[in-house]
Amino acid sequence: MSTAVDWRLQAESGGAPRPVPEPGLVCGSWTQADLVLPDNNQTPPVLSYLRRQHDVLTIQRASADGQVAVNGIELALAQVKTLQNGDRLTLGEMHYRVESGVSPVTQDETPLAAAPAADPFADLHVPGMVPVGGPMPAPSDKHPFDTAAKPASSPSTDSTIPAASWQPDLGRAPEWVSTLSDKENEFDLLQGMRQA
Repeated sequence: MSTAVDWRLQAESGGAPRPVPEPGLVCGSWTQADLVLPDNNQTPPVLSYLRRQHDVLTIQRASADGQVAVNGIELALAQVKTLQNGDRLTLGEMHYRVESGVSPVTQDETPLAAAPAADPFADLHVPGMVPVGGPMPAPSDKHPFDTAAKPASSPSTDSTIPAASWQPDLGRAPEWVSTLSDKENEFDLLQGMRQA
């Protein structure tokens, strides 16, 4: 059973907790936050962005002379701090505490990347062909043409097709047998009509 980190912001001054989805920008921007910056620079930033990528929650702060960009683009002159469980921050008038925990991933919550995708073309498997997604094991049900397997001791030149009964007769011409009786010889009747 796989696990995933569940992040949320627990409101300390009233209000419902805010879940932190994955991935991308979470809370937009705000003017101040009460987190100490990594370089102890307490210059008030213009904007701060709370972001989550994978199982890491970070706060990015852009200085007054920096250029602000969002949605995965790095902020110019940004100051980044990784949030840990129990850290506190202020978003506008609300005070939050960061909470993280390991929650088991149930069958319904399994990410698409981790779930083994069933091959919809398993019955169309062609020996020697590699699908686009990579090699896959051969299907358990064999094609009818694959059932006539060669014995291990047979040379590769031996044919698995049984000898047909007409093969010895190929050297002589076939005998044509008329299905018409002598009284119903249509060829003679037509010849008589042409002579008349």
